Amino acid sequence: MRNAHMLDGVDTSALTKMVEAVRNDRNLAKVTFRANSQWQGGCLVSSQIAPMTQGGDTDTGRAGKFTLTSDHPPSLLGNDEAPTPAEYLLQGFAGCLACNIVATAASRGVELESYSCEAETDWDVSSLFLGITAGITAEQGSGAQEFRAKLKIVAPKASREEIEAVVKAGRERSPVTNTLARGAKVVVTLE
Repeated sequence: MRNAHMLDGVDTSALTKMVEAVRNDRNLAKVTFRANSQWQGGCLVSSQIAPMTQGGDTDTGRAGKFTLTSDHPPSLLGNDEAPTPAEYLLQGFAGCLACNIVATAASRGVELESYSCEAETDWDVSSLFLGITAGITAEQGSGAQEFRAKLKIVAPKASREEIEAVVKAGRERSPVTNTLARGAKVVVTLE
């Protein structure tokens, strides 16, 4: 028997309760994600997910539950033992966009048959990663030039206009996508 509250793998009852809870207490929307990273040699880095805080409450159940490892291909000085940090960023973009589009579809009663995304990004690593271009600051220098997502959504019971509206709203609600679009302050300290 199908759960009457499930649509597109989203518990719409839980979604409604979460929206109402945040409307009543905006502090519940404040989330701090953490990771503790250790250099493993070369470009290899291993990061353990650390406790998450939401609305002032710390969730220690996620601590150490996931390990993310990054490296670079040999052409970028690594040993190709894991995805690059840039590829994790690309996954974050694609994953957050998908989550928000699917949740938006579910909240609007749009049943999805399938969703896929081809995500890509272009980087210039010359100035800051390789130190080639003198006089370039971090604000001016290398990094991602653009993030692109090509979506394929099949929703036989929805019109093209409904799907476009879901994509537009999901894109507007995606925190990772919005962070990439507007940038975020970066603070690095040394203990």
